[in-house]
Amino acid sequence: AEGAGGDDSEGMLKHLVLTEVPELCAQQAMSEQLMACDVAVLVFDPSSQRSLDYILALEQRLPARQPRILVSTKHDLTREGARSSSGTSKDPAAAAAAARFEEAYAHCVTTELQPPVVTSATARLGTDGPNSVPDRIMLTALDPESAVPFSRSHKRKRDRRRFWVRLACLGAFASAAAVLGVSWYKRNEELVKGWYKEQHAKALAFLQPQTFKIRAQ
Repeated sequence: AEGAGGDDSEGMLKHLVLTEVPELCAQQAMSEQLMACDVAVLVFDPSSQRSLDYILALEQRLPARQPRILVSTKHDLTREGARSSSGTSKDPAAAAAAARFEEAYAHCVTTELQPPVVTSATARLGTDGPNSVPDRIMLTALDPESAVPFSRSHKRKRDRRRFWVRLACLGAFASAAAVLGVSWYKRNEELVKGWYKEQHAKALAFLQPQTFKIRAQ
């Protein structure tokens, strides 16, 4: 997907442009078109193990920082397979499709990607509205970091690195302050000792019992 649909904060109108890449042209697209691609949309058929294996292998070859979305077709079949696993349906093909969808879902969880977008031509699912394919592509184009693998792990690592850098800077500042303090004390040691003795004498004088004389009338 090249570009994003909708109005941005500057009031500029952007357009969502989709380019379909057939399997036979995938090699050429990987080397030429990805440079101008905002989002890679990987579509697989859960009724075919080959389709899922091909998409997962292709996803591994994408650049590390390339935003990507997985799209699962024939969701009516995977829903039937889910009922099959619960004992309400006996369709083995549907059960296999549901298992492949779960495999794709687990892959997304492992790589910290968003769950696959589900579509169905039969049920007219995933073509418009929230969490549809166009909606997910647009949101991802506007926020690419949300569709980059291990983005949360990278953020945690950056946060930890920033914490340790700040701690090191604070430690260096504290060390420099301590060195300056010791240096100043050595240069003014007699003055400090004299001030301390003066304050100590005042404190002792204040704590001594006071005597009062009463004048006879």
